[in-house]
Formats: sequence, structure tokens, C-alpha cells
Amino acid sequence: MGVRWLTTYVNEVERVVSNVVELPCIETEREQSGATSERNDHDRPTLVVDCWAFIFKVWLDLFGDSIRSLDYERYKEAVRTIIKAWLSTGCKVTFVMDGPFLPSKLPTIIKRRATYAACNHGFMHSSPQSRTSKTLQLNSHVIPPFLHSSTVDAINSLQSEGVRLLFSPTEADSLVAELATEDGNAIAVSQDSDFFILCSRGKGCQGYVPLDGIEYISEIKGERNGNGVADNGNSFDDDDGFQQVGKKKRGGGGGGSRGMKSLANALPTGFVGKEATNHPPSLIKDAKGELLSIRLRAYSPQKLASHLELPPTLLPLFAAIVGNDYTTAIQRDLFLRHIEGSKRIPLVAAAIRTEWLRMQNEAKSGSSSGRRGQGRLAMSSTQDFDDGRSDVGSSATATPTRNTPGANRPASTIVPTDPVRALVDSVVSRLLSQSETSYRNPRVVASGERELIVDSIIDSAATYTLLTHSDAPHLASPSAAFFGESMSFLLNRRDVDRIAAPKAIKKYRQAFEAGHFREYLIETLTQRVFITRQLPEDPEQPSIHSNAGRELRVWIYAVLFEVWGMGWARKEWEEPVVPTTDEDEESEEGSSRVPIFQPDRTYKEGETPDDVISVDTESSSEAEEEAELEELPTRPGSVMEEREADKPAPGVLEYVRSGTLFSKVLVRIPSMSEMLRIKGKELPTSLANVVARHEASLSNGGPDGKQGQIPESDPAPEPIVLMPKDVRSDLFLHAHHAHTPAIMALPKQYWLVASVMRYLIISESERLQASNKLRSNWSFAEVKVAVSSMLAHQTLSKESLISADERIKSVFPSTRAIHLSTCVQLIAELSNALGQTLLLTQDDDWVEPHTCFSGPIFHLGMARIHDGIGEEEEEEANPIVVNVLDAIVEGLQGQLGLDALDIKKERKAKKAANKAARSTESTVKKITTPAKAARNAFDALMNSEN
Repeated sequence: MGVRWLTTYVNEVERVVSNVVELPCIETEREQSGATSERNDHDRPTLVVDCWAFIFKVWLDLFGDSIRSLDYERYKEAVRTIIKAWLSTGCKVTFVMDGPFLPSKLPTIIKRRATYAACNHGFMHSSPQSRTSKTLQLNSHVIPPFLHSSTVDAINSLQSEGVRLLFSPTEADSLVAELATEDGNAIAVSQDSDFFILCSRGKGCQGYVPLDGIEYISEIKGERNGNGVADNGNSFDDDDGFQQVGKKKRGGGGGGSRGMKSLANALPTGFVGKEATNHPPSLIKDAKGELLSIRLRAYSPQKLASHLELPPTLLPLFAAIVGNDYTTAIQRDLFLRHIEGSKRIPLVAAAIRTEWLRMQNEAKSGSSSGRRGQGRLAMSSTQDFDDGRSDVGSSATATPTRNTPGANRPASTIVPTDPVRALVDSVVSRLLSQSETSYRNPRVVASGERELIVDSIIDSAATYTLLTHSDAPHLASPSAAFFGESMSFLLNRRDVDRIAAPKAIKKYRQAFEAGHFREYLIETLTQRVFITRQLPEDPEQPSIHSNAGRELRVWIYAVLFEVWGMGWARKEWEEPVVPTTDEDEESEEGSSRVPIFQPDRTYKEGETPDDVISVDTESSSEAEEEAELEELPTRPGSVMEEREADKPAPGVLEYVRSGTLFSKVLVRIPSMSEMLRIKGKELPTSLANVVARHEASLSNGGPDGKQGQIPESDPAPEPIVLMPKDVRSDLFLHAHHAHTPAIMALPKQYWLVASVMRYLIISESERLQASNKLRSNWSFAEVKVAVSSMLAHQTLSKESLISADERIKSVFPSTRAIHLSTCVQLIAELSNALGQTLLLTQDDDWVEPHTCFSGPIFHLGMARIHDGIGEEEEEEANPIVVNVLDAIVEGLQGQLGLDALDIKKERKAKKAANKAARSTESTVKKITTPAKAARNAFDALMNSEN
């Protein structure tokens, strides 16, 4: 999320730290200067774009409804339109997509996802009308799951026009800044205040442009008489003669269209003016102007450093002290608690400047005899302070040592062994003292807490001063091994033998560079962590991730770690028994344990893995900061001290929603042969041969069996990733319970749709049968709607899709409709991930999941079902939909639930039967009840009449 409060502060002083760049469109420039003129491509900058920031900007501004209007084809068209507008100015465009996260960011990510899980409860308990509000969806963090793949598809379609898409080996921020610096004439484009710091690392970058700081200048013409004047507003400058329209953080498309319409009404006939909007005019409704140029507000980190009176080399340290995603809770709680918002920025800068100048003066006065140690603050770079630029990069990657006074010298004259640590320590002391003096009862800071703050600041600063991690085996990122240029890179690592199949890892790396291997798969390989995506689900139901999703993920783990190897883990699943004293036993009584899920565990009737482990489950919201740090993977080269411990259990730590909490579960990683054996169903011939080869290897003492016997006779089979495509395809279908003759007979472009839906029916049936709730499973009508929506772009005309976009505006999806929609999308995403681990997604016959779902078609169909409309009112199903549907439900008729109409009929019949039973009971009671004895003559007369 960037440096805290820095964006607000920069906006307050933007005219001091930024400048405006206008890029005319090529055609406009030619018309103004003559058709024969030639443009100079070297004058046009390269735009290096943070891809995820771009994704959120486009989706939230132009779409925003992640429940009903979930049509990725329209989103892709908007992405291409914006990129083409950039290209029309002659700029080159490079996008950079995020890679795996750094381990130190894990606590921050978990806290965010925990917040999303908590928001799900409130969102799904809102009214159906409220849930369609874009504002509520945004506040509840409802984001579509396929924006990544659809954006990659849209950008790749423009490669012929010079657009590049790169995938970073870590978070994209560093690589964006690095590419912008190396280019020599490039601008970094994002929506993250970290770039005010990252772009200060050299002279090549021409500045940082927030996506909100891009304006599209178009020509407008007056078509009717009016009394208004168009040129009376301002855009970036007060006197530039431009009228700003639609300048809104969100919903820019709607605001722009209203502004355009009202302005056109005010123009006199024949008037020609200019208009500034947040998006190209072709994306704004009722806008008829032609794009003339693009205006950018570029922020200079060097100007920001000069304004703060700091050398640029100290900006990373400044950002780490102010606070960012890597800031620990104790630092946030103790630093400048009495100062609110952006007022902290100049105070932190003043503290750093004071301590830095003090150290400089001590060095000049001779009170310090010199500089020792490996800290590389680059003090000499201060000679470039006036012009705000330096080629010398600051770095905080050296492991610091403690400041220990000499035996025969006073402590005040001792030279610190690491000036970086000394500067951080002195700034921390100053800021803590300022916080303490502002409170009547200041908090006492222990020495251990102080050391933790200093260490975390140094590590945080390192994330700015370092570039990419692909060529640095000593860096802290565990994913460095995955991105090694050659396998010789791994010979210097302690876990040299952990990669079982280097050839397969190379294929995975090539797939990642082509956009066919997601970053979370690398995180699973290298960090053994899987953080599930949060989408709206029925809060009264268990998360789809904890049931059907987990079974698919276990298949993914089996495939991945057959390639990566298990040398990092101990062989036994159980914790090793360590002798303990009485004191140790007492101290461990209150400790929490991580719940465990084993793929081959048989649970009792009605029992789920979450039920079994819920006693020991600790929510992320209750975790202490210290406990979160303990869970981080070991970071070689970090200033954090490494812990010597036994190898971990052979499992992946999953984070899954459980109610309103975000709980962690340790899932055991089975071997591939074990997965093929425990599923219990008949295996395809190709997979049965794989199992036979594994068994032969075990019996003959191959790599999976006892060593030293005759491994040459029957070696273990190669990983399934390296086997022929037919074998990998068989495994994909088998994992989805979809290796049936009917599905095999379908064209391969329909396999993903058929596999996802068949898998959902079977997995939900197994869960619901245990609690006698099978009637709540997917009904045939619901499966038909899901298949129709997944094949909408292959079977429906463009006019039908446009009509669905209009009709969906009057539909308010029910809780069940939203839950089923989430199930389809999340399982489709996991199915695609399994296809990526099997290297199937690069084939021409593979269909990406974003092309297999249409939100409007899905929710229109669900509304038709839940309103009780019968089959006679539905449109005739497409033959493709019928064939795929028949293949999906083959042999599963007994596992389907009841349709909504059938449930209503059943309830009505039950209600009528109960009413009839009560009526009969009343009649029988009336007949059999003896008459009461007459109390007088009048009662006797009345009884005789009755």
C-alpha cells in the first residue's frame, strides 16, 4: 500500500515536486506541423506500468460491479482501448506483473485477507439490493478472480504493436523502477507511493506518474446554441484553458459522460474547444470528441528529497521509518502517536536530517577516526545533494553487528561498526523520545523491542534499495532458487539437493515468463504457503476452499513437489519427540498448535476437517506480532537472526476462511503415487502404468525405496510433468472425477467447463450426503445455467450478450446465486492452476477460465430459476450446451439436488397435507367427543337440537 501518508503530503506540495508533460497524438502532431514532417521517436518516453495498479484503476473506474456485470470480454476491450490511446502518442509501453511476495510481507498479506474474510459476513447479510452497490462491493473488497488472466490476454494481443509484458521475480515495484531507470527516457506509472522512493535510485527515470494523474485531452465541438463558454476551467494548471471533466477517484466513466453532455449543451454552434477526462473519449458515454493528446503529472523523487532537505540516498531509510507494508506493529504503536496524518512526514525527515548531519559533523571534526564494517550508506554521495541526483545506490543489506565499546576507550568516542545501524538507532531514539514527552504516562520500551524496531527498519529499507532478485542468491527471497539462470546457481545453496527435477523447473520458469504459471504456485513451492482468495460466499456454509478447493490443491501440491523434491522437509509427519523438563511442559500448556489436514484421513459422518481442527485453530486477527514473525520462512542474509531448528513437516500452510475468521491449516503433501492409490477409483491405463512403475521402483530399492540395492533395474519414473501430454491430460481429468467416455468425446476446448462442473457436483455431494442434505446440492437447472454462462461467448451472439448486460441491471442476485457463482469461479481458477502445474495451459486447445464465465448470463438464469419460471418460458438450449451438460451429469442423476420449482411444489404439497391432516383430526375429534351433560332445561334443549 506504499509509504503511509506520503501521497497526501505530496498532493499538498505537488507543484513543488512535479511537472506536467504533454504528449500529442501522432496524427494530431502531423496535422499541425505538416504531413511531410517526421516525428522523433527518441523524444517520446517509455511508459513502464505496474500492471496490478493498472488493473484496479480500469476495473474500479469503468466497471466496479463484481457480482452482476462480470463480463471479462468487455473489460479486455477497455484495456486494449486505453493502451492504444497511449500508443497513439508514439510512446512505448511495458507492463510489469507481480511475482511471488517477500516472506517479510506475509503478516501484512494475512491481515488483509483476514479483513476480507470478516467483510464477507456483513456483505452477504446485506439486502440483495445493497449487494449490487459498487461502493459496498469496494468497501467489502469484492474483486473478480479472473482479472489477472484476462489482462494478460488483452496485453498479449497487442504485442504486435510493440507492447511488452514482463513478469517480475518478486513484487513488480522494484522491476518497474529498475526498467524506468535503465531505459534513460522512461516514466514509471503506478498508483503506489513507494514509487516516490523507488524512482530515486538513478538518473535514467524521468519521474513517477500516478494513474490518477493521466488526463486525455480531446476536441469537442458545439452543436447547438448556448450561453456558456467551454474554456473556463482548469486541468493541471490554472491558466491552461482546459475544462476538467470526470475527475473522480472512482466511477470516472460516469462522471465524464455527464460532464461532456452538459458542456456540449453550453457550447455555441461551431465552437471548437478541448476537454480533459480521466479516460479516452471512446470509453465515455456520449463523448464524441477526438483524442488530441495525453497529459501526465510526473513527480520527481529528487525534487521531493530536496524539499525534505534529504539526499536521495536517504529516501529509502526515510520511507522505512515513516512506515510501509513491512512496518511492524510495535513501530506503528510507538512512533509519533501524537501526530496525525501527513504531519508526520516533515517530522521524520527532520529527525533523519538532524542525526545524519550530526554524524557528518562528527566525522569532519575528527571525533571519529574512520569508518569500519560493511555498512554501505554511501556518505560520499552527499556531495551531489544540491542537484538531488546520485549514481551511488544506498543499501542496507549487510548484516549488522552490535556496537561494542572498546576496552580502553570511552563509549562516546567509539566508531560504530555499521553507520547504517548507528543512524537508524539514533533516529529511533530521537523519535521515541519525542513520543514519550508527548504523553503523561509514556510507555516503557524494552531493549529487545528497540532492537526489533531497528532490525525491521533496516530490512524495510532494503526492499527499496535492492533491485530484482533473479541474480542474487544471497538475498532473503526463497524464490531466488526458482529464478536461477542456471542450475549451477544452486550449487552455492545449503539445500542444493532439494530440486528433484531441474529440467521441469526450467519449464516452469519458461511458463512463468510467458504468463502460464501463477506467482502463488511459486510461493507454494518455495515458501510452503497458500493464501486463498476471498470472494463472497454464503456465511452459513463452509468455504468452498475448505472442501472442494482443498482436494484440488492437494493434487497441485503432489505435482509441484514431485518436481521440487522434499529434501527441505523431514520424513516423518509427526513432530519429533524432544525430552522436556517440567518447566517446559508447564509453559507449553497454553500454546496454540496449527491444525492439520491429512488427505487420506477418514472423517466421521457429518464431520469436516474444519470441525476437527477448530479447537486448536488460531485466527490471524488474534495472532501476536511476534508469533507472525516466527512463522516467516528463514531469510538468509537478513538482519533477522536465523533460527536453527529441525526440518519442518512435509506440509503446506494454508490460510482459509472459517466463518468470519481467516484460519491456518497445515496440509500434508502426499507423493504422486500415494495420490493415485488413495483415490480408490479405477485409474486410466496411462496412470495405472505410472503407479506400477512407482511400485516396481519401491520393490527394487529405487530412489523411492531402500538405497544400495539394485536401483538400476527399475528406476523411479520421471515426474508426471515431463511425461507425454496424454498422460498429463488423463491426470487432469482424473483429479476432477471427469475421466469418462462422454467427456473424453467432447472437443478439448470444453474439457475445463465439463471438469469444473462435474467436480463441483461430486465434491458437494460427498459433503452433503454426510449430513443428509443432498437436496441442497446443485440442481439440474442450476447446472444448466452455469454451463450456459460458461459457454456464453461460444454460443450466444453479440446482440444477446449486450441485451443481457442491460437486463441484468434490474436483477438482484440471491445469496445462493452469489455463492454458486463464487464456487464456479474459484474452482475454475484452481482447475486452471492444476493445468498450469501440468504444463497444459500453453496448448492451443486450452481455454482460459476468464473466457468461460459470463456474470449477466449466470445471474439472469438463476433469477429465472428462483422466480419459479418453468422450462416452457426458457429459450431453447444451444446444442453445444446440451452435449456438454449431458456429459457432465452422466451417472450423477442421483447426486443432484432439487430445483427451486420442485422445492416450492414440495413445500406446497406438504403444507396442503398438513392442513388436510389437521382438518381430519378436527372432524374425528368432533365426532368422537361425547356431549356434555345438561346443566339445566335450556342446555338440554340445545343439545337435542345439535
